[in-house]
Amino acid sequence: MKQVTTLGKAATRALPPAILACVGLLAFGAFDVLRRGTSPIVMAVICLGLTAVVFVTYFLLGIAGYRVGTDGTVRAPWPYAWAVALTAVLAAGVLVYLVLRGLPEAWR
Repeated sequence: MKQVTTLGKAATRALPPAILACVGLLAFGAFDVLRRGTSPIVMAVICLGLTAVVFVTYFLLGIAGYRVGTDGTVRAPWPYAWAVALTAVLAAGVLVYLVLRGLPEAWR
């Protein structure tokens, strides 16, 4: 029988909230593109960035040993959870900024 590692378990537990966030953000993004005429490329990059924030936050909390529930809850001390979330937001923000700056002007 194959033994599941800590990384595999953390990734498996982080996927459902990330998928749910991605679906919600895609629905909002489609509405925003149709309603306000926002560029689809920009909305796709923002959606992927925010989904990455959700995944990385849950993944890091799972690696740290905190139990990530199937309903998306984590029992972790609030200072640690907020520090992880802030780190994920800053990292994704920098990445999204660099990707959007690298896009040609016509795509923005």
